[in-house]
Amino acid sequence: MKTKTTVVLVMSLFLSVSMYGQNKEVRATTQKNDTEQQIQASTLVKKGEKAPDFTVKMLNGKEYTLSKLKGKVVLVNFWATWCPPCMREFTEIPDHIIKPFAGNKNFVFLPISRGETQAVVAKKMEQLKANGIQFNVGLDPTRGIFSEYAKAFIPRNFLIDQQGNIVYLSVGYTPKEMADLVAKIRELLQTGSR
Repeated sequence: MKTKTTVVLVMSLFLSVSMYGQNKEVRATTQKNDTEQQIQASTLVKKGEKAPDFTVKMLNGKEYTLSKLKGKVVLVNFWATWCPPCMREFTEIPDHIIKPFAGNKNFVFLPISRGETQAVVAKKMEQLKANGIQFNVGLDPTRGIFSEYAKAFIPRNFLIDQQGNIVYLSVGYTPKEMADLVAKIRELLQTGSR
């Protein structure tokens, strides 16, 4: 009788642990699907669509108008100083974006701070210099530019081809997304838009 009871208890415990693990996986999958749906719903322009035109003032005072960059590959990166994934992505940008494409006049990198003042952005960029992160950034204090592309979620990358169409986009940061982005930039610069 004791052995039978012990076996039943062990089996019950095993099933409970197993079901807990399955429920945890189901919750994680559901949560991931919900997040992906929220990202899709918040993305206002999609791959294959014309990139909305804008003019952005950079921290150093220079201005860029997207439509005037036709014929070039443009990477628009939306970020914020308070965003940890943005800062992780920023640590990769010098080695993966700035240095490899620095001499290419057919590539323009436009990292645009979303919803922050010039003073806040300038202070953060000054702090980042100590870590070797040094490049010009754009300002979108009213979110006017961002609101043409998305409603929420950063960092966001929109890669725009020579004809002004979005050919790649990403939300968040992972090393794989960075590698995919770099590969797509190289492809566009070598072969032109497809």
